[in-house]
Amino acid sequence: MKFGFGPSTEKNGIPRIESVAPAAAIPGGEVEIRGTGFATRTHVRPQVRFGEAEATLALASPQRLVARVPEGANGGVVRVVASEQVSQPFPIAVGMQIADNLHPVANPAVDMDGNIFVTFSGPRGQRVPVSLYKITANFSVKPFVTSLTNPSGLAVDRAGNLYVSCRNDGTVHRVSADGRSEQWVEGMGVGTLRRGLPPGVFSQRRTLCNRTDHLEL
Repeated sequence: MKFGFGPSTEKNGIPRIESVAPAAAIPGGEVEIRGTGFATRTHVRPQVRFGEAEATLALASPQRLVARVPEGANGGVVRVVASEQVSQPFPIAVGMQIADNLHPVANPAVDMDGNIFVTFSGPRGQRVPVSLYKITANFSVKPFVTSLTNPSGLAVDRAGNLYVSCRNDGTVHRVSADGRSEQWVEGMGVGTLRRGLPPGVFSQRRTLCNRTDHLEL
Protein backbone atom coordinates (compact mmCIF):
# COMPACT_ATOMS: atom_id res chain seq x y z
CA MET A 1 0.00 0.00 0.00
CA LYS A 2 1.23 3.44 -0.86
CA PHE A 3 1.17 6.24 1.69
CA GLY A 4 1.83 9.95 1.26
CA PHE A 5 0.27 13.13 0.00
CA GLY A 6 0.33 12.52 -3.74
CA PRO A 7 -2.35 13.80 -6.10
CA SER A 8 -5.83 12.52 -5.24
CA THR A 9 -6.26 11.14 -8.77
CA GLU A 10 -3.15 9.00 -8.33
CA LYS A 11 -4.32 7.68 -4.92
CA ASN A 12 -7.72 6.86 -6.40
CA GLY A 13 -6.16 4.95 -9.27
CA ILE A 14 -7.30 7.52 -11.85
CA PRO A 15 -4.67 8.23 -14.54
CA ARG A 16 -3.54 11.82 -14.78
CA ILE A 17 -1.98 13.44 -17.87
CA GLU A 18 0.61 16.12 -17.08
CA SER A 19 2.01 16.83 -20.54
CA VAL A 20 1.70 15.83 -24.18
CA ALA A 21 4.53 16.44 -26.65
CA PRO A 22 4.41 17.59 -29.30
CA ALA A 23 1.27 19.67 -28.84
CA ALA A 24 0.22 19.01 -32.45
CA ALA A 25 0.41 15.86 -34.55
CA ILE A 26 -1.02 14.16 -37.62
CA PRO A 27 -2.39 10.62 -38.00
CA GLY A 28 0.52 8.19 -38.05
CA GLY A 29 2.71 10.46 -35.92
CA GLU A 30 3.77 9.65 -32.38
CA VAL A 31 3.21 11.69 -29.23
CA GLU A 32 4.71 11.29 -25.79
CA ILE A 33 2.30 11.42 -22.85
CA ARG A 34 3.69 11.95 -19.35
CA GLY A 35 1.76 11.71 -16.12
CA THR A 36 0.86 9.29 -13.36
CA GLY A 37 -1.36 6.29 -12.82
CA PHE A 38 -0.79 4.69 -16.23
CA ALA A 39 -0.06 1.24 -14.73
CA THR A 40 -2.95 -1.15 -14.17
CA ARG A 41 -3.33 -3.64 -11.33
CA THR A 42 -3.83 -6.45 -13.82
CA HIS A 43 -0.74 -5.40 -15.84
CA VAL A 44 -2.92 -4.79 -18.88
CA ARG A 45 -1.70 -2.00 -21.12
CA PRO A 46 -3.63 1.25 -20.71
CA GLN A 47 -5.59 2.68 -23.61
CA VAL A 48 -5.01 6.06 -25.22
CA ARG A 49 -7.92 7.68 -27.01
CA PHE A 50 -7.83 10.65 -29.34
CA GLY A 51 -11.45 11.69 -29.23
CA GLU A 52 -13.23 8.36 -29.74
CA ALA A 53 -10.39 6.75 -31.73
CA GLU A 54 -8.07 4.38 -29.91
CA ALA A 55 -4.34 4.68 -30.51
CA THR A 56 -1.71 1.97 -30.65
CA LEU A 57 1.07 2.16 -28.07
CA ALA A 58 4.75 2.00 -28.92
CA LEU A 59 5.77 2.27 -25.25
CA ALA A 60 3.94 2.01 -21.94
CA SER A 61 5.22 2.62 -18.41
CA PRO A 62 3.53 3.88 -15.23
CA GLN A 63 4.48 7.50 -15.98
CA ARG A 64 5.15 7.61 -19.72
CA LEU A 65 3.31 6.50 -22.85
CA VAL A 66 4.22 6.82 -26.50
CA ALA A 67 1.11 6.62 -28.66
CA ARG A 68 0.66 6.64 -32.43
CA VAL A 69 -2.10 9.01 -33.54
CA PRO A 70 -4.82 6.92 -35.24
CA GLU A 71 -6.72 7.65 -38.40
CA GLY A 72 -10.02 9.24 -37.49
CA ALA A 73 -8.61 11.05 -34.46
CA ASN A 74 -10.92 13.93 -33.59
CA GLY A 75 -12.23 16.02 -30.73
CA GLY A 76 -8.99 17.91 -30.03
CA VAL A 77 -8.30 15.99 -26.78
CA VAL A 78 -6.49 12.86 -25.64
CA ARG A 79 -7.42 10.62 -22.69
CA VAL A 80 -5.77 7.69 -20.95
CA VAL A 81 -7.85 4.76 -19.74
CA ALA A 82 -6.34 2.44 -17.10
CA SER A 83 -8.28 -0.18 -15.10
CA GLU A 84 -11.52 1.32 -16.44
CA GLN A 85 -10.56 4.68 -14.94
CA VAL A 86 -10.43 7.59 -17.38
CA SER A 87 -8.17 10.62 -17.12
CA GLN A 88 -9.29 14.17 -17.59
CA PRO A 89 -9.02 15.21 -21.27
CA PHE A 90 -5.79 16.91 -22.31
CA PRO A 91 -5.80 19.24 -25.34
CA ILE A 92 -3.92 18.31 -28.50
CA ALA A 93 -4.19 19.64 -32.04
CA VAL A 94 -4.60 16.89 -34.63
CA GLY A 95 -3.87 17.95 -38.19
CA MET A 96 -6.03 16.96 -41.12
CA GLN A 97 -4.94 16.34 -44.70
CA ILE A 98 -6.16 19.12 -46.98
CA ALA A 99 -4.37 18.26 -50.25
CA ASP A 100 -2.34 15.53 -51.91
CA ASN A 101 -0.53 14.74 -55.17
CA LEU A 102 1.68 17.82 -54.81
CA HIS A 103 5.48 18.18 -54.96
CA PRO A 104 6.59 20.74 -52.34
CA VAL A 105 10.35 21.34 -52.08
CA ALA A 106 10.15 23.77 -49.14
CA ASN A 107 7.42 24.88 -46.75
CA PRO A 108 4.13 26.26 -48.08
CA ALA A 109 3.40 29.97 -47.63
CA VAL A 110 0.24 31.42 -46.07
CA ASP A 111 -1.21 34.89 -46.70
CA MET A 112 -3.23 37.00 -44.28
CA ASP A 113 -6.51 35.67 -45.69
CA GLY A 114 -5.57 32.10 -44.80
CA ASN A 115 -4.80 31.02 -48.38
CA ILE A 116 -2.02 28.44 -48.62
CA PHE A 117 0.38 28.40 -51.56
CA VAL A 118 2.26 25.22 -52.38
CA THR A 119 4.46 24.11 -55.25
CA PHE A 120 4.41 21.26 -57.70
CA SER A 121 8.10 21.58 -58.49
CA GLY A 122 8.55 18.59 -60.78
CA PRO A 123 11.79 17.03 -62.10
CA ARG A 124 14.80 19.32 -62.52
CA GLY A 125 14.56 21.36 -65.70
CA GLN A 126 11.05 20.21 -66.62
CA ARG A 127 8.01 22.48 -66.56
CA VAL A 128 4.86 20.85 -65.26
CA PRO A 129 1.31 21.86 -66.32
CA VAL A 130 0.64 23.63 -62.99
CA SER A 131 3.61 24.83 -60.96
CA LEU A 132 1.80 26.54 -58.05
CA TYR A 133 -1.47 25.70 -56.34
CA LYS A 134 -3.61 27.86 -54.09
CA ILE A 135 -5.52 26.20 -51.27
CA THR A 136 -8.28 28.49 -50.03
CA ALA A 137 -9.40 28.88 -46.43
CA ASN A 138 -12.18 26.32 -47.05
CA PHE A 139 -9.58 23.83 -48.41
CA SER A 140 -10.45 24.16 -52.07
CA VAL A 141 -7.37 23.36 -54.19
CA LYS A 142 -7.04 25.55 -57.29
CA PRO A 143 -4.33 25.90 -59.97
CA PHE A 144 -2.63 29.27 -59.45
CA VAL A 145 0.48 29.62 -61.68
CA THR A 146 1.47 27.60 -64.74
CA SER A 147 4.52 29.46 -66.08
CA LEU A 148 7.32 28.60 -63.62
CA THR A 149 9.91 25.83 -63.87
CA ASN A 150 10.88 24.05 -60.64
CA PRO A 151 9.42 26.51 -58.11
CA SER A 152 10.97 25.96 -54.68
CA GLY A 153 11.06 28.57 -51.89
CA LEU A 154 7.94 30.63 -51.14
CA ALA A 155 7.31 33.84 -49.18
CA VAL A 156 4.42 36.31 -48.94
CA ASP A 157 4.91 40.04 -48.31
CA ARG A 158 2.62 42.45 -46.44
CA ALA A 159 0.91 43.49 -49.65
CA GLY A 160 -0.10 39.93 -50.43
CA ASN A 161 2.44 39.34 -53.22
CA LEU A 162 3.92 35.87 -53.42
CA TYR A 163 7.66 35.48 -54.07
CA VAL A 164 8.87 32.23 -55.61
CA SER A 165 12.45 31.04 -56.10
CA CYS A 166 13.07 28.61 -58.98
CA ARG A 167 15.84 26.08 -58.46
CA ASN A 168 16.18 25.46 -62.20
CA ASP A 169 17.69 28.83 -63.16
CA GLY A 170 18.20 30.78 -59.93
CA THR A 171 15.43 33.31 -60.56
CA VAL A 172 12.91 34.79 -58.15
CA HIS A 173 9.43 35.66 -59.41
CA ARG A 174 6.81 37.92 -57.89
CA VAL A 175 3.23 36.70 -58.23
CA SER A 176 0.30 39.03 -57.68
CA ALA A 177 -2.86 38.06 -55.83
CA ASP A 178 -4.60 37.30 -59.14
CA GLY A 179 -1.84 34.91 -60.27
CA ARG A 180 0.17 37.14 -62.61
CA SER A 181 3.87 36.29 -62.50
CA GLU A 182 6.88 38.47 -63.29
CA GLN A 183 10.60 37.83 -62.91
CA TRP A 184 11.83 39.89 -59.99
CA VAL A 185 15.47 38.80 -59.47
CA GLU A 186 17.89 36.67 -61.48
CA GLY A 187 21.34 35.19 -60.91
CA MET A 188 20.49 33.84 -57.47
CA GLY A 189 22.08 30.43 -58.00
CA VAL A 190 20.25 27.14 -58.16
CA GLY A 191 19.93 26.39 -54.44
CA THR A 192 16.63 26.79 -52.63
CA LEU A 193 17.01 28.04 -49.06
CA ARG A 194 20.15 28.37 -46.96
CA ARG A 195 20.25 26.08 -43.96
CA GLY A 196 19.40 27.96 -40.76
CA LEU A 197 17.22 30.62 -42.33
CA PRO A 198 13.45 30.59 -41.76
CA PRO A 199 11.38 29.03 -44.57
CA GLY A 200 10.68 31.52 -47.33
CA VAL A 201 13.74 33.73 -46.63
CA PHE A 202 16.12 33.53 -49.58
CA SER A 203 19.80 32.93 -48.99
CA GLN A 204 21.02 35.97 -50.95
CA ARG A 205 19.01 38.41 -48.83
CA ARG A 206 21.39 41.31 -49.43
CA THR A 207 20.80 41.13 -53.18
CA LEU A 208 17.04 41.21 -52.64
CA CYS A 209 17.23 44.22 -50.37
CA ASN A 210 19.38 46.18 -52.83
CA ARG A 211 16.36 46.56 -55.09
CA THR A 212 14.42 49.79 -54.87
CA ASP A 213 11.19 47.92 -54.10
CA HIS A 214 12.30 46.20 -50.90
CA LEU A 215 10.74 42.92 -49.88
CA GLU A 216 8.99 43.39 -46.54
CA LEU A 217 7.98 40.05 -45.04
